[in-house]
Amino acid sequence: MTPDAQSVACARPCPPIYANDDGQLDSRRARNAPAIEPLVPRLLGVESAGRYAGVSSWTIRSWIASGRLRQVDLKLRRVLVDRADLDALIERGKGA
Repeated sequence: MTPDAQSVACARPCPPIYANDDGQLDSRRARNAPAIEPLVPRLLGVESAGRYAGVSSWTIRSWIASGRLRQVDLKLRRVLVDRADLDALIERGKGA
């Protein structure tokens, strides 16, 4: 007994499907497929925030303690910083 076409199609991984310029589906790899931007986290840990800003993690902790940078409290037992707040602090520093 030979398997039907449906079971054969599901047994192997399917290639990705792209739409060509005419809007028709095309299973070949698209040459001009839009680039997928890497996922950039909005919330950063102290170490990551320090690397992002070019300072030490202790400087980030100092900025949080002094009130210059706000800590995001999600009850995760981890200190997190919003990237937008860090960017704003950097921009304020440029004006000084």
